[in-house]
Amino acid sequence: TYLYWSTDAAATCQLIYHLICEFDDRKAIKKKCATSLYVGMLTDTGTFRHSNTTADVHITVGNLFELGADHDQVFRKLFDTNTERRLRILGHILCNEMVVLPKSHTAYYVINEEVNKKFGIQTGDTEGIVNYALSMDGIIFVVLISWSKEFTKLSLRSKGSFPASEIAQKYYNGGGHLNASGGRFDGSTDDARSLLEKVIEEYSPRLKEEYKKLK
Repeated sequence: TYLYWSTDAAATCQLIYHLICEFDDRKAIKKKCATSLYVGMLTDTGTFRHSNTTADVHITVGNLFELGADHDQVFRKLFDTNTERRLRILGHILCNEMVVLPKSHTAYYVINEEVNKKFGIQTGDTEGIVNYALSMDGIIFVVLISWSKEFTKLSLRSKGSFPASEIAQKYYNGGGHLNASGGRFDGSTDDARSLLEKVIEEYSPRLKEEYKKLK
């Protein structure tokens, strides 16, 4: 058993690349492997927007480009390849399921069981949706609450030094990076929403403070 980990790493793929190099096997990384590692780093850093985007992230990506990572193919498949169903899901969620709390500089979405089944939502269909609300001026913290058969899933995103990871760990059995975290809630989406609203109220002073700092 080989344990290899780092709390400073932005992505598992970053660790995989360094592990391969430690084994002195960099030459074994061909185009397909380099492209896959690049995808992991691109997505786990929110296309290099999150605070986990360090100098080593860019250095590693540069090395992957040297090894043949196909940037154009990755961006085309990730961001320019949508189905009609996914676009309709996105439109519905942004129009009908997004709640904006401007005084607390927060927004959240709830995808309950009814919405999930109505649109036949599958793994990957809601990938990246949480970031749309975070792009709004004045919004510091965003949460996506989504139903699944096993438990309620949560994706948390934030700006600046506001700790999405702290909330994920403290209230939703999760964790992650400062600005990008995930969690789970063993209950309904409605109960997860109720808890979130209490959390937002508790953290409202810090959200207002962070907004002033960023402004």
